[in-house]
Amino acid sequence: MKYELTDEIIEVAGRKLHRIRALVDIITPCGRPVRKGELGGWVEEEHNLSQYGNAWIYDDAQVYDNACVGEDARVCGDAKIYGNAHIYKRAEVSGKAQVYNDAYIDNDAKVYGRTLICGIAHVCGAAQVFGNAKVLGEARINDQAKVYGNAKVRGSAQVYGESEVCGIADVHGDTKLCGDAWIRDNECYITIKGLGSRYRDTTIFKTRNGDVVVKCGCFYGTLTEFVDEVGRTHGDSKYAEEYLALVKLAKIHFGIEE
Repeated sequence: MKYELTDEIIEVAGRKLHRIRALVDIITPCGRPVRKGELGGWVEEEHNLSQYGNAWIYDDAQVYDNACVGEDARVCGDAKIYGNAHIYKRAEVSGKAQVYNDAYIDNDAKVYGRTLICGIAHVCGAAQVFGNAKVLGEARINDQAKVYGNAKVRGSAQVYGESEVCGIADVHGDTKLCGDAWIRDNECYITIKGLGSRYRDTTIFKTRNGDVVVKCGCFYGTLTEFVDEVGRTHGDSKYAEEYLALVKLAKIHFGIEE
């Protein structure tokens, strides 16, 4: 065993949480070392923190209900992990962040500030969510993506690559942001579904350098490249007409002159 539950108890949401004490030295890969006898954060039951690996709960962080912290993950500060949430691999949750429901944080992801991660949201890769950001529903944040400020990502939205969602942006539905998308508000992207022969979801958005690009199925490129691809794939069919109408709409929306 690497830790024990002490007799120091607090009550949270009608549950009794015990402060933990290390029984051995614990060296987390990227966190501060824990020495034998050192006190940690709070858990309701032993299943909330794995007895294996180097996972640790620091400071006044709380983990309860059926939530679990395992492998080499770290929970610090005043963070709260509850419901059926899981924090695994080398992930870190800190500050006043709350992760709950069936949310999942893993790989090298970092969640901090006053963020809320809930639903069945998944934050993974080397993604970061911080500030007052919220990731809800079935949303997925991956790779080097960042979500911060007062931004929300919800529904089935996906943010990956080196994308940044910030400010007051509300990214939702089946939106897919990739590459170096930079979404500061809701004017920075549009998403439409049901076009083309496969009724795909198509997202058109601004990048960090001000370009406007398209993500549609496997395609990712500029509006001009998209028009060329539509011509090669759909010729003069009704599907081509649909996509070309979308390009015209995008140019109006983003103020691009013909």
